[in-house]
Amino acid sequence: VGANCINMGSCTMIQFAVGGKLKSAISGGDQTKHLSLQQEMTCGIIAGTTSGLVGSPLELIMIQQQRKGGGVATRLGEILQHPVNITRGFVGCAIREALWTCGYLSIPPVVRRTLMETYPTTFDTNDKARVPAALLGGLFACYLTHPFDTIKT
Repeated sequence: VGANCINMGSCTMIQFAVGGKLKSAISGGDQTKHLSLQQEMTCGIIAGTTSGLVGSPLELIMIQQQRKGGGVATRLGEILQHPVNITRGFVGCAIREALWTCGYLSIPPVVRRTLMETYPTTFDTNDKARVPAALLGGLFACYLTHPFDTIKT
């Protein structure tokens, strides 16, 4: 449970921090500037991949605990007997986190803005456009990340 809490918390913080810094850099610090879909997706992909550097080793420890039992220190010691083992599952984790981060940080702002511009009478406020934008981002994240999560595990 402890490793899972650390994993979820640290990965989410990394995703928000890296994604926010990248968006700020691309927009030149102008918070009123809208990023293109490509720019939003690039920020999400980089932020998610970066969080995989932390998440992948933590998930490896959790999986080894599930398979073999024992505590974090025991499983980590066993993994580090062959240091290259710490990279096991990184590619799958990085792809999963990149797609997941796009789904919850990159897709919704673009969809929300597009709905408000295309259907201004229906989506006349941010709040009205947020729900369908979040649902679409969630579907994107869930369906595209699931295969990579299964392969990684």
